[in-house]
Amino acid sequence: MSTVKLPSKLAKEPLVDVMFELRFSSHKTDVSALVIGQLFTNLTGLGNIEQLPIAHLPQQIRDSDPNLQFSALSRIVWGRYVILIGDRSIGVGCLMPYPGWAEFRIAIKTVIDVLYKADLIKSIDRHSIKYVDFFVTGENNALALSHFNVDLRIGKHVVKAENTVMRVEIPRGQFLHAVQLISTAHIQESSGGIRSGAILDVDTLTTTPNNDVASFVTGLTTLLDDIHLANKQMFFECLSEAGLSNLEPQYE
Repeated sequence: MSTVKLPSKLAKEPLVDVMFELRFSSHKTDVSALVIGQLFTNLTGLGNIEQLPIAHLPQQIRDSDPNLQFSALSRIVWGRYVILIGDRSIGVGCLMPYPGWAEFRIAIKTVIDVLYKADLIKSIDRHSIKYVDFFVTGENNALALSHFNVDLRIGKHVVKAENTVMRVEIPRGQFLHAVQLISTAHIQESSGGIRSGAILDVDTLTTTPNNDVASFVTGLTTLLDDIHLANKQMFFECLSEAGLSNLEPQYE
């Protein structure tokens, strides 16, 4: 378990995207359409349905390709949140600014409860949570890498100021952390401008199948808190002292 002291708040919040995903199997067919129907029946404030490009592929192709089986087919904005719907997955993300974990957790539980009460989930394949953070460092790779607690050597060469893209899967207890670091990336702001900097992407998941859906839903608050804490610990372990200091952490 991590021994890193976790800040209660960051004065300079680097978060640009967050997504919870549940992958499941169902005894129903055309599940995505059924999910959409249940969401519109049980939730208020839903926007228009946006069909995603992968929805145009024949279902037979989607079902036969492991890389496509869990892909989202539709997207719906729900107030401060966005819901991604597939035949075997449901995702809940936040529109920025991030409302905080307490509110996000309620949104996740609300959506999962809709699927459960409609008897659309036969078994759980996995659940995961991913946070993507952006650090404003321009295109200075040395500055970008100095933000992170990483010691990388290729052969005899120590990476210090090179353009770097790396992904590492770190098993820890019941979770697997897929950590991705990009030293030079570009994001588009809502104003239309482009910012350059580094990205740290921490995707925490559990791959243990669960056939007891009722137990999963009953214990969802604890499961969500556990995976959120594990993700948070991994994120702060990835930061160097300089990287953390630049975010101006605050402690209770």
